[in-house]
Amino acid sequence: AAPKDRFEVFASQSGNRVFQLDEEPLMLADVPLSLTWGIVPPGRTADGAGTPGVALRLGVELPTGDEDHGAGNGEVDWAAGLAASWPLQFGTVHAAVQHTWAGTPERARRNGFEFRDVTSASGTFEVPLLDDLSGLVQLEWETSTLRDLRIPVAADDQVLLWVGGRLRIDRDLYFELS
Repeated sequence: AAPKDRFEVFASQSGNRVFQLDEEPLMLADVPLSLTWGIVPPGRTADGAGTPGVALRLGVELPTGDEDHGAGNGEVDWAAGLAASWPLQFGTVHAAVQHTWAGTPERARRNGFEFRDVTSASGTFEVPLLDDLSGLVQLEWETSTLRDLRIPVAADDQVLLWVGGRLRIDRDLYFELS
């Protein structure tokens, strides 16, 4: 329980606080970056039907957030996965699987707690809005990095709904916001 318009988020194990998110008006979190290499590019046949493509995706999350305030883990996280895209007449369907090797914040490590790696799978529908702008709706499942706490909700797998857009900046360079 917290006063109106306030919050308190923390996790404790054996009386030791292993995670805490401070209430701040604005914080920079860790910044994720990813690179995707097309193995089989998606395309279209002569009659306009879409052909699916597959890509390898590698990611890194830079420790730009303040781990003492809960806005990051203070470590570089790595990810690898596969992504597939299938262009249709009215949009594109995307699917992905990924595994992330997550770092553990110093506070948690001091108290004998390790954050767990995260495995995820997602499906996305992309619809063109303008020539270089698309709308995105994604449903994602992922395991919890806090599953060793065995606290209901925090330790449970998560299902996330993302809504956002993708802006083409150059031929092979995009900016996404969700």
